Amino acid sequence: MGVAYYPSFERQIPGFDPSTAVSGKSTARSMKQLDGICVRLGMASLMSFYSESNEEAFGKIGEPVPPGMQDDPIQWSEPAEGLRTVVGLIEYLRTHAGELPDTARIQEDLEDFRKVLIKAQEHGTRFRLRIDV
Repeated sequence: MGVAYYPSFERQIPGFDPSTAVSGKSTARSMKQLDGICVRLGMASLMSFYSESNEEAFGKIGEPVPPGMQDDPIQWSEPAEGLRTVVGLIEYLRTHAGELPDTARIQEDLEDFRKVLIKAQEHGTRFRLRIDV
């Protein structure tokens, strides 16, 4: 088991579940370093696409949302924005393969994210990243 990041769509696409199209585990293990690369390259970070409601977050740990805790609305992003980041990271890691441990698996995750975001773009739906713990 372990932590994994996966995409979620604002509108469902019949017959397609984006959460099963990406492993997200290698990306999760290297998220801090990947976001550092994004900052250096002047791109939106992967974590900037993360959004969950308090109900979703507390539900994952089996706890109710504390009384009086205000919930921020879920933030959805355009697939084109995510694609800029994902493609930028893919291209960067092609020329800097030794910078991160397990680069090959990270690139696989990023390539799967790219495919999912293209699917979202084709179907006109926004996305967000979620976390599986």
